[in-house]
Amino acid sequence: MNIACVPLDVRDSYLSKLSALQQRTMQEDMINMLPEQISNVLSELELEMRIFTVSPQDSTALIHNATVKTRIVFDAQHVEKIRGRSVAQSIQNLVQPQFDMITNFAVHRSFQRLIRGILGRHHLQQTQSSVCFALTHPLLPLGFYKLNVC
Repeated sequence: MNIACVPLDVRDSYLSKLSALQQRTMQEDMINMLPEQISNVLSELELEMRIFTVSPQDSTALIHNATVKTRIVFDAQHVEKIRGRSVAQSIQNLVQPQFDMITNFAVHRSFQRLIRGILGRHHLQQTQSSVCFALTHPLLPLGFYKLNVC
């Protein structure tokens, strides 16, 4: 049903009831989240590093030079930490919008060696470069965390 179809005199009541129902459903979903579900999401996360250089023709334009991707490394402690924080957040009725959900993950050593080599080549060539790190997931069309380093 479209909210515009609800009579004006009861529309506010209907909206508040709908909002409460959605919030309660979201809280129940967070509390009932299984460790396997968290592991499935984490296993698809990728850390991506992109290198851009300044265009010789236009100093305001960047040229994409390289992209390096790797999966994150996680264990059962990461999963339990995320699950615990999700449950705690849902119990607090989502009143803290800035709830601390930061978790540190490791990356493969081969990724670290690869990016050191790529960054070293750009440094030796003395090209003006910009590096962008992004955390991506295949179900999301864009990186949901980006860090630009110049």
